[in-house]
Amino acid sequence: MPKSSPAKPSSLTSSGIELGAWSNARGSCRLVLESPRAIRIVCAGKLQTQVMRELLDRLGMELSAARGMHTYWDLEGMENYEPGVRTESMRVLLTHWDRVMSVRAFAHSSLVKMGIAVANLGLKNRVEAFDTRAEFEESMRAAIDAR
Repeated sequence: MPKSSPAKPSSLTSSGIELGAWSNARGSCRLVLESPRAIRIVCAGKLQTQVMRELLDRLGMELSAARGMHTYWDLEGMENYEPGVRTESMRVLLTHWDRVMSVRAFAHSSLVKMGIAVANLGLKNRVEAFDTRAEFEESMRAAIDAR
């Protein structure tokens, strides 16, 4: 069973509100509300579906309450994941599709990048993948500033 834990430090500089952090011995994920219109999903390690479920429940709540939200999938620290992580993430996004303004992702692992490409097919080619942390962060700053 996933357990809540303190957020792990990362290379990102966020002034957002942490909505939760979940982890086990293999991987971790956390959810950060960067602004009323931008939410960051941070994943690291070898993520298991059971760890991701609580985050996705909370993400669904945030999306259902929002008029529209940009989602930022910060997957730089993710090495690998169970297939359910991708399918469950897609399910939550598609359930709230009318409130999802964008799906933007950044990853380092070639396996995770391949998963992003597969998810893009199921999400109607609306996933924007970034090659660098700087481009990813700049996109988020623009979304936050657009209010």
